[in-house]
Amino acid sequence: MRLNEKSQNGKNQKIGLIQHGGFMLMTALFVVVVLAAMVMAMLNLSLSQTASYGMRLQSTRATLAAQSGLEWGLFQGKNGRCMESSHFVLKESDLTGFDVEVTCSLSRFVEGDDVIELLQIESIAQLGRDPWSGEQSRSDSVFGAEENSGTSSDYVYRKLSQIIEL
Repeated sequence: MRLNEKSQNGKNQKIGLIQHGGFMLMTALFVVVVLAAMVMAMLNLSLSQTASYGMRLQSTRATLAAQSGLEWGLFQGKNGRCMESSHFVLKESDLTGFDVEVTCSLSRFVEGDDVIELLQIESIAQLGRDPWSGEQSRSDSVFGAEENSGTSSDYVYRKLSQIIEL
């Protein structure tokens, strides 16, 4: 039967592409929605991988900043100059902006005829605003961060300690 042919009951009926046009539209719409969902999922995955890479990098930088504080405290302690608490902000290097606090304590123990001196060094490195207390790190004021800028999603904190015998 062709378009506009008379059927057995004598009425004109339209058949062919005109009756099935809605089916193709729904199929095309379904394919577009599925492709859009796949693109959004890939974009989300890409963004989360980029963010996790950035946080791993900042975490490594924080560990290195805390390690530099330990080394500085060790040098000061071996030369008898390690103060109870020291603070500095790293300004030149890949560790720029890290707030490092170093504490030293010297303990003496008598063991028989020997006097043993132990130097305990603790180094804390941080960058950004503490999300729990909301306190701004000292490095933020050095580098011009606003006082009321809220918490930072890029906050990193590392604490290392070491005990050595002098």
